[in-house]
Amino acid sequence: MDVLKTARKAVKSFQGESVRSVLESLTPGLFSVSKTVRHGFPYQPSALAVDGVQNLLAIGTDAGGIKFLGRAGVELYVDHPSGSRVTHLAFLVNEGALISVTADNSVHMWSLRQKIPTIVQSLNFQEKNCGTSHSTGRISCCYVPTRSKWLYVGSQDGNVYTVDISTFNVSFYVIYWNHVNDTMRPGAVQFLLENPDDNNRMLLVYEKTVVMWDLRSKVVLFRDKCDKAPIGVSWLSDGKQYAIATVDGGINICNAKDGGRVRTIVDPATLKPHEINPAYHLRWLSTKDVSMFIHAGGSDSHMAKRCVTLRRGEEVKCLEFQSNVVGLACLTNSPHGNDTQDPHTLIVLCENSLEVVDLSFPALPRFELPFATAIHGSPVTCIKYEADVPPDLLESLESAGHAQRPVIPLSRRTWPINGGSLSPFTTDFCDLIITGHADGSVRFWDASQVVLSSIYCLQTAPLFEGQSVATTPPLQREKEPSSTETCESDKKNSKTQQPLAIETISLCGESKTLVLGNRASVVLFCKFADKDGDTGIKDLRVSPTTMDLTVRRCNSANMIFEGGSEDRKQPLKRASGGSPDSAAASAGTNPLPWLQCRRGKVLQHRGIIAVLCLTCSLPGEEVPANVIEFCASLNLLAVTVASTMLLVDVAQEKLIINKPVALVSESVNQAVMDRKRSGTVGGSPVTSRGAKMRMPTVRRHHKTSAHNLLADGAGSTSPGTYKKRVSMFSKRKPSSPDMPNSEEASSIAEDGHASSLAPTPTSDGGGGMAFKGKALLAHVKKKTSQMRLDNADGGAAAAAAAGGTTPVSGDEKELSGVNEEHAPAAVCAEEADSPESVQCIQFAITYSIKDDYHLHPSIWLGTSSGNVISLTIAMPPTPESRSIQDISWEAKAVILRVSSKAPVVTLKQLDENGRIPHLTDTPYVDPRARVKSTSSPAAVDTLAVKNSYTRLNSDPAGAQTPGHFLLAATEHNAYVYALPTHGRRKCSIRDGTVALQSAVTSFGEGAALCALTADGHSVIIGLPNLTRLLDVDLCPPQVPTRLADTMTWTTEGQALYMPSPFEIQRLSLLKENILTLPDSLPDLHTAKPFPEAPQKGLLAALLGSKKLDRDALFGAELRDGNQTVAVRVSGTGGLEAVRLKTGVALDEFSRAQEQLVKRGLNLARAEDATAKMASSAHGFAETARAVAQQMRERS
Repeated sequence: MDVLKTARKAVKSFQGESVRSVLESLTPGLFSVSKTVRHGFPYQPSALAVDGVQNLLAIGTDAGGIKFLGRAGVELYVDHPSGSRVTHLAFLVNEGALISVTADNSVHMWSLRQKIPTIVQSLNFQEKNCGTSHSTGRISCCYVPTRSKWLYVGSQDGNVYTVDISTFNVSFYVIYWNHVNDTMRPGAVQFLLENPDDNNRMLLVYEKTVVMWDLRSKVVLFRDKCDKAPIGVSWLSDGKQYAIATVDGGINICNAKDGGRVRTIVDPATLKPHEINPAYHLRWLSTKDVSMFIHAGGSDSHMAKRCVTLRRGEEVKCLEFQSNVVGLACLTNSPHGNDTQDPHTLIVLCENSLEVVDLSFPALPRFELPFATAIHGSPVTCIKYEADVPPDLLESLESAGHAQRPVIPLSRRTWPINGGSLSPFTTDFCDLIITGHADGSVRFWDASQVVLSSIYCLQTAPLFEGQSVATTPPLQREKEPSSTETCESDKKNSKTQQPLAIETISLCGESKTLVLGNRASVVLFCKFADKDGDTGIKDLRVSPTTMDLTVRRCNSANMIFEGGSEDRKQPLKRASGGSPDSAAASAGTNPLPWLQCRRGKVLQHRGIIAVLCLTCSLPGEEVPANVIEFCASLNLLAVTVASTMLLVDVAQEKLIINKPVALVSESVNQAVMDRKRSGTVGGSPVTSRGAKMRMPTVRRHHKTSAHNLLADGAGSTSPGTYKKRVSMFSKRKPSSPDMPNSEEASSIAEDGHASSLAPTPTSDGGGGMAFKGKALLAHVKKKTSQMRLDNADGGAAAAAAAGGTTPVSGDEKELSGVNEEHAPAAVCAEEADSPESVQCIQFAITYSIKDDYHLHPSIWLGTSSGNVISLTIAMPPTPESRSIQDISWEAKAVILRVSSKAPVVTLKQLDENGRIPHLTDTPYVDPRARVKSTSSPAAVDTLAVKNSYTRLNSDPAGAQTPGHFLLAATEHNAYVYALPTHGRRKCSIRDGTVALQSAVTSFGEGAALCALTADGHSVIIGLPNLTRLLDVDLCPPQVPTRLADTMTWTTEGQALYMPSPFEIQRLSLLKENILTLPDSLPDLHTAKPFPEAPQKGLLAALLGSKKLDRDALFGAELRDGNQTVAVRVSGTGGLEAVRLKTGVALDEFSRAQEQLVKRGLNLARAEDATAKMASSAHGFAETARAVAQQMRERS
């Protein structure tokens, strides 16, 4: 153990120095996390309010959020600090304020006069007052009269409280339930409505009682008991009648003087049992000719909760929607309740949509919403955020999307909710958000500004046989599962029912190519087309049993298989259902449908069209989600399905690699061992003596400690140094004469990885090197044979056997040749319960071979067993020769053993300055082609201009080449490797937790690793020095599964995630963007004159009641108010307001400082002028004295 500890310290110090440091431009002071804007329809809406003068709309949600909507481009979202459900909303009409009531028994007032709405005041109503028997109960309703500064609050105990909005104090004027009904408690207050013609009269609606209350006299004018519970009430504009709807479906009109019924609009006695549907959200609106009733429900349809009924005289119309109605409101010509309303627009808030209906036309057409509220039209299964895309791509998609607009009858009027004003601030960035949906559609959204707009939609269902575009049923409310909850049954059902669901999206903006992977393991390669056309889609089909390639041309009537074994060249037999037979189908299970590309020519409209289809599964196959990576420069597509690796040449439509990952790692590992045996490192010979170096590998036992496996560390081998691969187990004593001592140990790996020992060179009689202590080779041979038997079903041995072994005693324990940085991936795969699979892919043109300072096109694979596999790709020298020379892959690279405990989830290659290199869409040209041939100088020059990987060095030592970096991140740690020396630097992402999502993105001139941890923290680590730049709370510790699955980072400090199935939340990671955010937001409040109230006639003015002075009645002069009912909390204005105030203070300070500087300059100038004047005066005095002296002398 002493040897191990000493060697471990040595390797730690060596690895810390083997990765050079780079001067990073990123500092912790540049970063901060803040939510910016939220797009989409509010999830689980609960309340609706409309300002008829400002033409603003507010929607409250169960999660405590409020969505503000106005004219096109005016869209804002705010959250309550408590996160409690919003139960009621009410605008202070034309005052730039909003009243909200939340489920935690609180009332809040929002100010809308600044860029970001903030809470100004809050009242927390006490359910039980301490020291008294009085109980306020929970808030059941609230009401704000037009142009009034008093708020009425009703409670579940039957009491009504009054609140002064200007001071947010509770008045001592309280309408107690025993004053209304002295016999028994009437129940909760359902509705509060003021008489539109007489503000002294208040209509109080309880559970089964309707009361008319006189505010000035504090008496009950009349009391009406209802047989059925009232669920809706509304005044007529004249104030003489009101309508009340009951739970049994009846609608009655009552007299405002005595509460007697005048007439019945809907009589439940005349309805059949199935026609009795309650009329919720009742509105009684006056028009010039006949009054109108609008309410939700009341229809004899079985979907009454999704209907809105309009009754005008004898005419009845019913509007049906796709989800249940939550609330409704109307836009009228006058905001005054005692004026003729003449409604022109109906706003219906449903559970899954917002519908705006034009009441000006008899056909009742609907308006097209200018907001991105249809994100959830089909459930979102994948999301991609692309920042700074080429402007021509955005313009092309928008142009193609204009032809996709549905031809449906829409209103010809302009958008009626036209409140707010747009900000003149615009950005030059072109951002794109791509969403994949369960029905196979892919939607493109322009996210360049603060408002999201739909520009294009791609439907993949028409590309497959037997599939068509179908509307997805509305989503039902579902419980948000946390990251710790399992939903295996739901995932299985979604797989079997939604094979077209998009799981993976990869976009290359410069080449205008799109790669999609759906749930049925079908990959579509798409390109942009400028016009419509009938095109054929080439289908590459891979058998899941042997993973042999079968190729079928879609424009052929018969299925012709090319490649694969002889028994697979016959067409597949079809079952009666039209799909091939499968074991899962015969067993009675519910398999995935086999998606087949349409045969012959397929009509594809202008926009993104599919040109290649890669089918990776057959019916009944349960495969994980695909990992897809496309490189436009190499024109290669890498796909992984389960434990199989596929590499496709898109240009020639050929398959290059089609092997399980275990066999790929086996081939690379064998090539590394062969290089070691041949005495070459990085392609250069070491010595002739190193040609017979023994490189045995053994299978590591599960119960063996990780510290028992030793091998040689990273670094090149010079002609005078020979490193042996050995491995010792715990029973082998370090003091044995056959084992190296502590001075001979060169390095020990970290975290239980393999490491290296440097034994003393001894001659074995054959010109090679022999290990001291010949007690291992027999056991090595035995273990190697066992590994071959274990991996026989995979088609290859798990590790390469050592050659030239020497018989030793069977009592001795084994030593192995497993290298820590070049460990066989098969060793890790055998320890796991499942086969090794690829978790991430990275294309690069870098130093892919250890100690070889030549650039090679390569592909890097991060596996589930903690390995990083590098494959060198042999490309044709020029694009012209690609048609006659196939692309091949070479097992010349290495396998980096990153971790033995966690999979590699993120890979990124960085250049010599630690920046993310940019692979353009310029075709790759071999740099050595400029020496071999000069027939195509233009192509060679293009490489030098556009390809950022042109650093070459023919010197094998590479003394003058700084090299590249490779980031490999697991769920726990981040590792940076120096290429090609393979030195390593390690950093923990966050102690005590794991990273749920991580990605490498660029911030200006620097790069950083961004991660979301399981405890809700957002972590940013600078690269390549692994400097911790940010570690702050982003969400609660119980991170929702949807947030972890949809978290996406992009360049320039932008990120997004989906907090709900309906919404997209964007984030900013840079302080500069957060400070400039208010400048780009719209203004919700604009100065508008309030419409004049209707003038009463002379007789009505004389005979009518006197207007109530609420301030004198409710006691507005009280300073503290009734503190026993509610506790007032002053609003802080939120972080944005504090930041705004801080910015204003800094501006004032800077202006004052500038004025002081100017004043100092002026004072300095004045002093200079005074000195000059004094000097001139002194000179004048001297001259005067001289002249006077001369005059005296003359005289």
